[in-house]
Amino acid sequence: MAFIKFNKSELVNIAYSLKREILCANKTGAYCNTSILTCNTRRYHGLLAVTLDRFGGDRYLLLSGVDESLVVKGKQFNLGIHCYGDIYEPRGHKYIVDFSADPVPQIIYKVGEMMFRKSILLAQDHDQVLIKYELLSSPAPVKLVLKPFLAFRNTHSLTYQNSEANTRGNAIQGGM
Repeated sequence: MAFIKFNKSELVNIAYSLKREILCANKTGAYCNTSILTCNTRRYHGLLAVTLDRFGGDRYLLLSGVDESLVVKGKQFNLGIHCYGDIYEPRGHKYIVDFSADPVPQIIYKVGEMMFRKSILLAQDHDQVLIKYELLSSPAPVKLVLKPFLAFRNTHSLTYQNSEANTRGNAIQGGM
């Protein structure tokens, strides 16, 4: 039994869920901090913030989040959620059926007959966050579409555009 656990009725209640947060820190000073819906509502929220010596030892948010979509039979289901003032789009939280944080934060989504799990693990000795995606059940083949949101900004400030950031990704065996 998980020590920290929320059920579907709590998770789909945005006012309730946005007040509950994930906070993981490691030995290097890096952290992962977001709401249990993975909807960032504060400037310090993000999946990976690290201390960068070459920038005066300040902490920088590198990975703000990842939007996940499941595509089955040509239909796309967006699992993400973002806050734009009082508007929340897309509304992927409606697919969340379970959250637990023992030993690592895990979110389970149910879309029709599909069950999908996302686990978030902050490496203890490296400035690295690992996100594991598992298709638990599905009556049909499923494609997972990932859209990472890179920030590269000081955690104490907000950035609306960073034209200096290198946003090119390189595919490697077993990852990106």
